[in-house]
Amino acid sequence: MKKRRQLARLALGFVLGLGLYSGCTGRESSSSSGEVAGDCPPGMVLIEAATATLGESDPALLERYGGGRVLPESSYRIAPYCIDLHAFPGRSKLPWPVDGIAASQAQRIEAALIAHGRRLCTVVELTYAAAGAENRRFPWSADQRNKPECEDDDERPTSLGSRPECVSPFGLMDFQVRSSWARMTDEVRANLAESAAARKVALHGTSGPYWVWGATARDDTYYAPTNFGLHHHEAGGKAFLDDALRVCATPGAVSPNQEERWQALVDRYPESASFRLLLD
Repeated sequence: MKKRRQLARLALGFVLGLGLYSGCTGRESSSSSGEVAGDCPPGMVLIEAATATLGESDPALLERYGGGRVLPESSYRIAPYCIDLHAFPGRSKLPWPVDGIAASQAQRIEAALIAHGRRLCTVVELTYAAAGAENRRFPWSADQRNKPECEDDDERPTSLGSRPECVSPFGLMDFQVRSSWARMTDEVRANLAESAAARKVALHGTSGPYWVWGATARDDTYYAPTNFGLHHHEAGGKAFLDDALRVCATPGAVSPNQEERWQALVDRYPESASFRLLLD
């Protein structure tokens, strides 16, 4: 009997310990469903499973930005995922990178992220995180471009997290400052091709798994300056400062060892403020 009571206490302690661990992972529920999809590392937000209509529906804007420069409206089924609260390196008060990422570097960048239990976000994941279930054109508004509380300089932005009022529907910060490299999916590629064919325009960029998603602090870009903006760089092109990165992960997939090594990497980031940290 005494042994059974001891085992019961140990089991209770284990369960409570799991609860305490879950409470300090930095997970934030983004849904009222009450379902727990898994843990996210500190500094990442959990976006729960959803079906959402995302993308541009205005015929004039679809026509203006042609094929492959704006995401056409479509319905998407979204699996649960974790996404950084801030753009890379994902930690408040750190400076933005002083360099960008070239198309030829994207695969190496993703390999470095995978080694730390992370990955590039998909185009759909970034769109949903910025536009929300309302499918906003801008993180803070359905239609309005300018917001005084938001960053207005993509070349010399203030530090990450410095604009607390400039957030997406999920409370994510640092959107609409620089675009983000993302993984293209077959579903989005098919929707781009179908939209271009329907409007009898050329599809700009068809190859490669990596595209650049979203707008910058500028509105004079050749791609849509909204949450639905997309553009493509061919391998061999240079790195652009306004092509940055926001990191995603699969819930529950980051091991303690991977997390420890990732935090150590981010600790070194201020020395260079460069994406080279992921390429060395």
